[in-house]
Amino acid sequence: MLAMDLIKWLKDTPIDEVIEYASRLEDKIEEMRIDALNYIQEEERDSAEKMLEEIKYYSKVYRMTRGYFDSLFVAYEYFSDDKNPENDTNLIPKGVSIDDAPDFHRELTAKLDELTSINPIKNIC
Repeated sequence: MLAMDLIKWLKDTPIDEVIEYASRLEDKIEEMRIDALNYIQEEERDSAEKMLEEIKYYSKVYRMTRGYFDSLFVAYEYFSDDKNPENDTNLIPKGVSIDDAPDFHRELTAKLDELTSINPIKNIC
């Protein structure tokens, strides 16, 4: 149910709001990780497990949301050995992250994102 509701929301929401939402989700997940570590250190196992389940849920929402507008993220999230080790045909080898992406890939995917999400009638040639 999550995926269908989220996809509908993504399609109906202006892209700048989707980007802002993804940014807030990323911050929320980071705060939740800190909380989970604190629960673990305080030996509050039930609270830590609950927090880890919430992190898993919000991480899934984040991946779907960011993937909606960021094709470079999609490439590294779904086609890299680090993020998708079960896939035998990954294009991006282990140890290479989105932070290592060449400028050309950043520029190309930014143009693709603009054409698909922001301005689909823009000519780039």
